[in-house]
Formats: sequence, structure tokens, C-alpha cells
Amino acid sequence: MRSIQAKIVLIFSVLIVITMQFIAAFLLRSLEDYFITEQERRLTYEARVLSGELASLMAGPVDDGGSGAGPDAVQALIDQRSLPGPVMVADPSGTVT
Repeated sequence: MRSIQAKIVLIFSVLIVITMQFIAAFLLRSLEDYFITEQERRLTYEARVLSGELASLMAGPVDDGGSGAGPDAVQALIDQRSLPGPVMVADPSGTVT
């Protein structure tokens, strides 16, 4: 009789562990989807802001005759929005500085 009870307890314990693993996997996937969506939303917003700022720089003043702000202003915007940290640049000789 004890052997049967022990087997039943063991079977239910295994079923509970498997169920908990499925629940944990589902929750982890849901959280991962949420954070990826949040990151995409932030990047999309940042891209819209940069696009609007770049368009306004390229348009230049109204009385400018439409010549735009030029490459210096565009580079200033890029520098302003760049991520901090070292920038790797390859010169024509192939060395990376």
C-alpha cells in the first residue's frame, strides 16, 4: 500500500514540476516580448525625432532660398545624437583607429 502511495506522490510531483516549467517558460516569453516591443517603440520614437530634426536642418531658414543647412549642421546633429564611447574609423590604408 505504501509503495502505491509513494508512486502516486512521485507522479503528481513530476506533473507539478513539468507544469511549473511550462508556466515559467510562458511568463519568460511574455516578458521578453514586452521588453522587445518596448525597445522597438523607443527606437521608433528616436528615429522619428532624428528624422524630424534632420529634415528641419536640411530645409534651412525660409529666406535661405532652400539651400539647406549644409553638411556641417548635419554632422553637428549626428555628433550630438551619437552614442558615447570610442568610435572605430578605418582609414584608407586599412588600419583602424
